Amino acid sequence: MALRTALKNRQRMWYALQLDGVFNPVYATDADGNIIYDTIDGQQVARETGNYEQAYTKPVEFWGSIGMSDTGNWTDNYGNAKIYVYGIDIADYDATLIMSKDEIPIEETSLIWFQHEPKYKDEEQTIVDPLSADYHVRRVAPSINQVKYLLRRLTRGTWQNES
Repeated sequence: MALRTALKNRQRMWYALQLDGVFNPVYATDADGNIIYDTIDGQQVARETGNYEQAYTKPVEFWGSIGMSDTGNWTDNYGNAKIYVYGIDIADYDATLIMSKDEIPIEETSLIWFQHEPKYKDEEQTIVDPLSADYHVRRVAPSINQVKYLLRRLTRGTWQNES
């Protein structure tokens, strides 16, 4: 029988998968972040900037066990992390998500919403706003019965530097 993560430790979240090779146009917005529309031949058309960004699937709700990363005493005299988990310095991820194996299909390019609900860039809710996500998956570390996902916090409105 497969080991299951304790239900009492699970919290509500959402994930979105990156759509490989699919990009959404970036639309011009006003000062409030609303898409600017132009009337062309009697039709309202969103004004495109000419730029494109990575597309994601519509977010899917799930319940998972998440814990915040803590460097604790695992630092050198200069405050630098010196412990590596799955090839990543512990200073390079902010949380871990533990799920039963094959429970959700997320991968290293996926987005996670934990403290905020997903937002969309359009009124029809077809274009996910990736900057509304709380985390992106940095590593997927499977074991026999569970999978540990190392998550990196997104700075609201921008991606954090991963160099």
